[in-house]
Amino acid sequence: MADGADAITNGFQKVFGHEFNRLMCFFHVMKNLDTHLRPMPKNIKTAVRRDIELMQLCPSKVVFEKSAKLFLEKWANDSELQPFLQYFKTQWLIHLPNWYEGASPGNPSTNNSLEATNGTIKKEHTIRERLPLAQFLNVAVAKILPSWSTERDISNLNCKRFAEVPSKTLNLWTKAYQWAISDVTVLSDGKLAYYYVVRSFGTTICNQLND
Repeated sequence: MADGADAITNGFQKVFGHEFNRLMCFFHVMKNLDTHLRPMPKNIKTAVRRDIELMQLCPSKVVFEKSAKLFLEKWANDSELQPFLQYFKTQWLIHLPNWYEGASPGNPSTNNSLEATNGTIKKEHTIRERLPLAQFLNVAVAKILPSWSTERDISNLNCKRFAEVPSKTLNLWTKAYQWAISDVTVLSDGKLAYYYVVRSFGTTICNQLND
């Protein structure tokens, strides 16, 4: 899991070989897409963004590829959007496609935690200076490791404990309960289909994706 830097992929290949699944941080995907969507009208930008966020929830490669095909077909007649669609197809469907949930089930969708740790190191220990490797290792051994080890020591009164299970807010439990008791009827013609129910402005919409 990383951003889109080719140097990361090349370095990983050189050390570990070519058999690996390179995941793409979804935060970085949307950050780059927002830059290319900036010239678009607000309503188009919002609709395209919503479609891509729903694509990110795809549970498998088959569903993702079908969703991508439908997405491109949906916006194919919008001439103003064609440069964006070409960029999206080349960069995020061919070059770096593994930003959907099914690319690695159960693993993080972003590398935000790693980025946050990197930000803490720069802010508190290196003071945003690019240190030579030997000097950085000295800082790590003399300052970072002792400080972090002390903070995480469970024998300390003010220990910063690692989260071992996801937190579940009351709002999340409420939404889960409302979904569980909702009365949604889905019809199928017998073919292989995937269904996603999306609540939008108080309306429940059932979308069918046939094989």
